[in-house]
Amino acid sequence: MRARILRTTSFRLTALYTVVFGASVAVILGILYWATEGYTERQFDATLTTVVTELTEDYPNDPPEEIASDIEQSLAQDPLGPGFYLFEDRDGRRLAGNLPAMAPAPGPVDLTLPGGGKDGGEVRLRGMGKILVDGAFVLVAADRAPIDDLQELWLRGLGWGLLATAVLGVGGGLVVSAGVLRRVDAINRICLKIMEGDLSQRLPGRGTDDEFDRLTGVVNAMLDRIEALLEGLRQVSTDIAHDLRTPLGRLRQQLEGALLRSGTAAEYERSVERAMAEADRLLGIFNALLRIAQVEAGSRRRGFARVDLSALVGTVADVFQASAEEQGRAIRCRIEPEMAVTGDADLLSQAVANLIENALRHTPAGTAIDIALSRLRDGRAELVVADRGPGVPAEERERVFRRFYRLEQSRHTPGNGLGLSLVAATAQLHRAEVSLGDNHPGLRVTVLLP
Repeated sequence: MRARILRTTSFRLTALYTVVFGASVAVILGILYWATEGYTERQFDATLTTVVTELTEDYPNDPPEEIASDIEQSLAQDPLGPGFYLFEDRDGRRLAGNLPAMAPAPGPVDLTLPGGGKDGGEVRLRGMGKILVDGAFVLVAADRAPIDDLQELWLRGLGWGLLATAVLGVGGGLVVSAGVLRRVDAINRICLKIMEGDLSQRLPGRGTDDEFDRLTGVVNAMLDRIEALLEGLRQVSTDIAHDLRTPLGRLRQQLEGALLRSGTAAEYERSVERAMAEADRLLGIFNALLRIAQVEAGSRRRGFARVDLSALVGTVADVFQASAEEQGRAIRCRIEPEMAVTGDADLLSQAVANLIENALRHTPAGTAIDIALSRLRDGRAELVVADRGPGVPAEERERVFRRFYRLEQSRHTPGNGLGLSLVAATAQLHRAEVSLGDNHPGLRVTVLLP
């Protein structure tokens, strides 16, 4: 389990973030350390400079013996003072102080005094030197332990800070990665069950609306779609076997009759013509199925272009106008001009034709079919095809879009139950909404196109 956690992307990202954050902490603490150390040394140097100035402010008016006396008094009476002094003449002879003679060095100086510590060890000093006008040299120094202690404190704090950053980063990475790994393992288990054929399984979500929940929602929606498609495929297979068995049986009977009973060439020709008509009807069914499958695949979306929907609906309605009048029916159009959509003109024409043909097929003589095309306030195009036929019961309105599905009262009318299936597939391809309603009496089909 630990090895798997260490290989997770979340742990690697956490480790990388820990390194970057640790480097940032080190840089920030380093800058603070540099600034604090510099400030402390400047304050230290300022104190030493003040003492040197007080000792030499009247020199050379005061004799060297007075400076030497002041130094000795400070060593004897001021234990809280700097504590280390050196006063040399121009020839390098020590006149006063507790520091050994040294070469004159004006300004800040760091030096080590062997045996000057409390335990007899060496002591590190910070001093401020000044060369006087006659060449004499004065040095005032103090134990730089406060500076060293502050540096040690900062370095210890930097080390502990980096250690805490590493521990918290790695620990947090392990905790986060373990949680992510548990969610991934749960998803893997569900996916394995789905691969084994249980399409009812769905990925678990926590309701936190994080990236995993959003991904889970998309995958579950995809699984719903796949399950619906497979269910549709099973239904289509059953419907094909059921609906094509009868015409295939008739075709075989007609061919058998032509072979056994046709006594003359004319009778034989009529039998063959009826068989060919039945075969054409079967081919039409298969062509419609292939067309629906192509539409549902979505590949035709790449060929979308701007389509004048007003002209398209008007043209299709004109095509059916003469046929409707011959059947004693009327087609009434109310089409708003200059309405355009993006889509496939052929599929949209076929869908409108299927709706009009379906209305003509189920509308009694002497009635009218109303076709309306208008623009809604949200910019969508609304196409309505309404008839005065028997209509579709509310509980059947979702089922009529299935392939080969036909109402009982429609079984005696021509058709194969694929017209509305193509309409639904075309609407889905164009991201449109299609719905059925009651026309009081009759059926009202509404298509909303973006």
